Amino acid sequence: MERRFVRSASVVVVNTPGNQRDFAKRYPELPAEKFVTITNGFDRDDFAGDNPPKYDKFTIGYQGAFYFQRPEYRTFYRRLFGLQRKRL
Repeated sequence: MERRFVRSASVVVVNTPGNQRDFAKRYPELPAEKFVTITNGFDRDDFAGDNPPKYDKFTIGYQGAFYFQRPEYRTFYRRLFGLQRKRL
């Protein structure tokens, strides 16, 4: 499935230079310029002058999603990407 998406993509964005090298090695038939790195990070200037409140307790905020591969999700994603086998 990965090969299918990588080959059809205009550009593949990865988050580390190491990932970029790995993809270029894995797909030598594709131009190296197809793989672009945008690192996870921030620009300190964007936060200059901000004084966030201090808390007495250590606090963690998570703005993502946890992925649990339950069987019903696998079926959904296979149908979504057109990979569901047709029954005879």
